[in-house]
Amino acid sequence: MQGFVNRDALATTVSSKKATFFSRSRSALWTKGETSKNFINVHDIYLDCDRDSIIYLGKPDGPTCHTGSETCYYTSVSDLLENEQVDENKVALTTTISQRKDQLALPHKLENPLGLNDYSLIMTYFARKSGKRQMNYAEH
Repeated sequence: MQGFVNRDALATTVSSKKATFFSRSRSALWTKGETSKNFINVHDIYLDCDRDSIIYLGKPDGPTCHTGSETCYYTSVSDLLENEQVDENKVALTTTISQRKDQLALPHKLENPLGLNDYSLIMTYFARKSGKRQMNYAEH
């Protein structure tokens, strides 16, 4: 499995020897196995060469994945690429983007006379509508 850690999650893992992560959606620490009792008993922790990634090595008490699988990584990329669902999802996404773009109903004069990308066009449109100047990427 993969999870995110902050300093507190790492410190908790080191002291408890149980894989602990930081939940970005809940903004809280969580220890793998709190609910399922399928803890991961950590015996080693390593940093990668750039010191921007950590790996916990441990022995799980049971299945690691919430699906009941031993690992969360059981879908082969080649299986995914061969699956027609990928093409269907791509068509659905393209259709959704096109529909949302049409819903914005950008005025004709903004139809890209300067070769701007969609983001710039949309920001220009909303800036004019609200009476504010257009924001640059760096101002976000």
